[in-house]
Amino acid sequence: MASTFPAPFRCPKAMPPIMPLVLRHAQDAAWLYAQMLADRAAPLVDFDRLRHFQRLLAAHLDGLIAAGEAGRDMALEQVKKWKGAGEIFVWSFLELQATDPAATPDLLFQLRETSPAPGQAEALAWAWVWIPEMVAGPAIEACLKDAHPWPLEAALGALGLKRQAFTLPSDLWEHEAAGLRAALCRYVGRLRMGEHISRLYAATADDQAAVRREAAVALLLCGQPGAALRALFPAVRECAEEVEGGEDGGEVLEAERRAQHLARLLGHALPFPCPGEVLDHLSQTLPEYLFLLTLAHHGDPAVIPRLWPHLGQGRPYAARALRVLTLMTGLNPEETGICLPDDAETPEPFGLPGRDMDAGLPVPDCRKAEQWWESHKAEYPEGPLIGGDSLKDPEASLRHLETGPQDQRFAASLHLLRLGENLPWLDTRAPIAVQKACFRAIRRGLEGEGSASDTRKETLSVVG
Repeated sequence: MASTFPAPFRCPKAMPPIMPLVLRHAQDAAWLYAQMLADRAAPLVDFDRLRHFQRLLAAHLDGLIAAGEAGRDMALEQVKKWKGAGEIFVWSFLELQATDPAATPDLLFQLRETSPAPGQAEALAWAWVWIPEMVAGPAIEACLKDAHPWPLEAALGALGLKRQAFTLPSDLWEHEAAGLRAALCRYVGRLRMGEHISRLYAATADDQAAVRREAAVALLLCGQPGAALRALFPAVRECAEEVEGGEDGGEVLEAERRAQHLARLLGHALPFPCPGEVLDHLSQTLPEYLFLLTLAHHGDPAVIPRLWPHLGQGRPYAARALRVLTLMTGLNPEETGICLPDDAETPEPFGLPGRDMDAGLPVPDCRKAEQWWESHKAEYPEGPLIGGDSLKDPEASLRHLETGPQDQRFAASLHLLRLGENLPWLDTRAPIAVQKACFRAIRRGLEGEGSASDTRKETLSVVG
């Protein structure tokens, strides 16, 4: 009797890839990478949502790998067409896996010469983070021995993200390539290498703005908020001026992203409590949207009354001002009834659709928000606060770091650094496995177990 089951399907050995599907993989992977970086401190993305984004990104990268040479060609075509950081990340990810490690420095040098773009170095570094360690390690080692500064810069970026220790040659700090000097500062900050603080102090006087910015951030991560404050404030102002005077769309958006990131860090560098005259000066010299970010990440509930002028109906950044209040107190604006109706008319903050980082946040009723705070302020402890909890409480800090929205997690990761020099800094954009290892290392550090080198080793053990 003949079988009632159909014959099993056998895939042809040389089935050609479906190019529209390959294009979709390349485009979606580039978009997801951009989202991952933009969501560093997003108020509407939590840890689970980030995990979902990263799974989607991994799936699209797998699809491109399965397409073989056609996947790499499509990724390169997208780089030439758009020259965006996301496209560079995707193409670099594919090429770095397919290239002989010994030839990697030449590959990176060619990319630098043929397709310079904002965010290129960061995209290359992240590509190495997503590549298995057995593949990435030899390629990074080859770049560290290369004479060109660009491959070395990219390798240092990857080592910083992977938290891998590397002995820094002293002559690199005086290297003529500003990008390499900036990469050194960034690497020292990510690993919290306090032995290089004197170098960071000197770098805040560098003749290149990018180096000064990275030195300021590294000083903050290394537990030097006073020195960081002196360098961060002019850095925020410089980026804000680039935004105001810029003409090219890509460069303006990149400057705006830097300005918002540095404004958040500025909040962590402010003394606590912050003198009123300092806050007055910041409110007068920083654009409104940056000043509000600084207040949010400073976290002192004593500054909440300063929000009322920004919360008024018709104010362009009212939604962001309300987010400052909710970030500190943990209140739910919809449940407490302090929001305007969904159909209320509100001005467009940036004048261009897609540039409002607060799109989707509720818009407050200023009078009701002020009344709510007057009724509840006695319930809150001294700051810094996140979600209504004092970040002087390590358990509360860890809870927000592990479960909160990205802006809460970003703030908690920096507040925790004040509790011990052996605690690692957690990058809220890192692969989920790396972040989970950081959670464990931070908890061990808070419990008095392990040194700074131990926490670096623990996070390294899961990379790749």
